[in-house]
Amino acid sequence: MDMGTLDPVWFNYTNEPNTFYLGPSLLGTSAADSDTACAHRCNDDAACTWWAFCPVLEGCDILTYCNTTDDAASQLLPGGTCLLSGESRSDRTATNFMSQGGTAWSSGYYQPTNTPSSDGTVTQFSSLAGLGRRLAAQEGEQRRRVAQEGGAAHSTDPTHPIWQRFTYLPGAYSRGPSMLPATQADTPEQCATACHEAAQCRQWAWCPPGAAGGCEALEWCDPAASAATALLPGGTCLLSYDEAAEEVGRVAYLLVTGEGVAWGSGAARDGAEAPAAAPASWDPSPVPLESPSPSPSPSPSPSPSPSPEASPSPSPELSPSPAASPAPINGSDGGCPEGTENCGGSAGTLCILVKEDRMNCGFCGHMCGVEEMCMGGMCMCPGGGRKCGTSCANILLDSFNCGGCGISCMPGQMCMSGVCT
Repeated sequence: MDMGTLDPVWFNYTNEPNTFYLGPSLLGTSAADSDTACAHRCNDDAACTWWAFCPVLEGCDILTYCNTTDDAASQLLPGGTCLLSGESRSDRTATNFMSQGGTAWSSGYYQPTNTPSSDGTVTQFSSLAGLGRRLAAQEGEQRRRVAQEGGAAHSTDPTHPIWQRFTYLPGAYSRGPSMLPATQADTPEQCATACHEAAQCRQWAWCPPGAAGGCEALEWCDPAASAATALLPGGTCLLSYDEAAEEVGRVAYLLVTGEGVAWGSGAARDGAEAPAAAPASWDPSPVPLESPSPSPSPSPSPSPSPSPEASPSPSPELSPSPAASPAPINGSDGGCPEGTENCGGSAGTLCILVKEDRMNCGFCGHMCGVEEMCMGGMCMCPGGGRKCGTSCANILLDSFNCGGCGISCMPGQMCMSGVCT
């Protein structure tokens, strides 16, 4: 982020170093001289939700996913590249995501600082970096909605032991950069168990056999074009992981969620042991997937982009873009009272108020940082502070995070109201 005076665009957009976001609809590719200039271009386009800027002269790598069943490939874009993207459909949210050690990009998404989530707290979805945590957080909201609607999107056995190791989110498609041989599965348990039995698998995606016409998958093949749609037959079970995750400390995946997504998907839960042989009592019986020749299916007509939500901005020239993904909400679990989760595991029932518990914030096992509080199921810095790395910072007074994370004042300067003076 630029040093000096805090630009008002950062009250509308997040700015995350070593992070890359790309939505399915490419709105523009251009050269920019700063992340601020790139974010302003996104703010000027009402359809833009995500921006990504390459701040290094040697260029930045992106992952292209040209075939649903093949490994992703790395492609270098020149320094100064500014990518703007959005989502053209109202029934899903899709993102090509990469963060931490594997990328030099700076990136962010539309999230006005005063936009409340459905439970009254400020959205902090980006703090859930790992796919396992993101899907586990969304599971709570999915359980609550399914309970209200009186049914599940897919038939599943909540007592199956595989769910101790993997998350499960109906209406979601996820995959990592490295693919394992695809199989067929009749149930989500079979697909997740196939992932458990594979030595490297960390993510699974399952297309229900009853899905009319199969399931759509997005392929980000050309960084200068929007994502394309591929159709896979019902019963497909995709298994994936990230080969570079440990080598460079990278988190990378595709994630598509929403009512218009027929897939069910999940990832290894954070802290779960590496996949091992399944107990003898499990009988998933995955069947090798024959090379299908999916029949073409007309892509659904894009829905108009949602109207921008009104958001008071520090600068009148900033007109907000479509809002980002809502924060997850957890519902009741097992025999626990409404608003709590059973975090006892094999030890038995242990009802936890996950909206307030720092050790189980939002969902069981999600611990907040040392300086953070759990508010509304989200880990947040007290007193309106902002999380910068692993610590909370007062961006109005912190000379090392003045106006935003990573903005250091020059020697002899002080940080006053978020400005180096």
